[in-house]
Amino acid sequence: LRSETCRYVPKFYAAVAIARDPEAYGLSWRRDVEPWAYDTVRVATPVDLTTAARAAGVGRRVLEELNPALLRGCTPPGAGAYPLRVPPGRGPSVAEALERLPPEQRLSFERYRVRPGDTLWGIARRFDTRVAAISELNRIRSARSLRPGQELVVPVPRGFKPRRPAADTVAAADGYRVKPGDTLWAIARRFGTSVAELRRWNGLGRSSLLRPGQVLRVRPERVASGAVHVVEPGDTLWGIARRYGVELSDLLDLNGWGPDRVLRPGDEVRVPARASGG
Repeated sequence: LRSETCRYVPKFYAAVAIARDPEAYGLSWRRDVEPWAYDTVRVATPVDLTTAARAAGVGRRVLEELNPALLRGCTPPGAGAYPLRVPPGRGPSVAEALERLPPEQRLSFERYRVRPGDTLWGIARRFDTRVAAISELNRIRSARSLRPGQELVVPVPRGFKPRRPAADTVAAADGYRVKPGDTLWAIARRFGTSVAELRRWNGLGRSSLLRPGQVLRVRPERVASGAVHVVEPGDTLWGIARRYGVELSDLLDLNGWGPDRVLRPGDEVRVPARASGG
């Protein structure tokens, strides 16, 4: 068993034992706690909690507390008439507001399995949605945490057909498929770069291991007009410019910023196009 499963099973059985006889463990149930009060609205199509909270006239946090099962922040796709809990007395008005919701504000969802070379920006572009929406829905704190095979739920406008992903993966000229026995040092030497640059371009830490079949970027990303970089913890303007092979001054000019601009995780930075040469 995986370590998290090994810890989970004993905790689960311990909780069951305590719930059956709390007094035996020096515990007692509180009798003065008022039961939750709420109205239930049957939601026929998926809706995110932000939209539902706006319809209820409350903060999103209120609906999160009333609906702890909605870990992704929206009612599940394909669930039919999902019972959404809203503050007491607001059920009829919320139901009416959601019924009047215009089509462009109604969500649909696509399931997407991450492939080698995928980026959050590329996935968002393919599905015509925002990086922040994908990150929030799937609880992604860092774009570098994407792993091939990971399944994402992507919010998309109703009736939207995803674009072909041809441009979202590492181009053959810019990528190298790891072979058994390869090391970062040998790959860097082969392509005339440094180990530090390889780590930066591929989001690798010092303890990251290479896997045969893994595709590494061996040159800076080729940036098309309109490309966007999502800021991660530790990012700097100078580091972003260097990563994409562009001038810092061009990056600042495009975004209308000064050199003292403070970046925060989740910020979106527009990247100027660069020549396609290596």
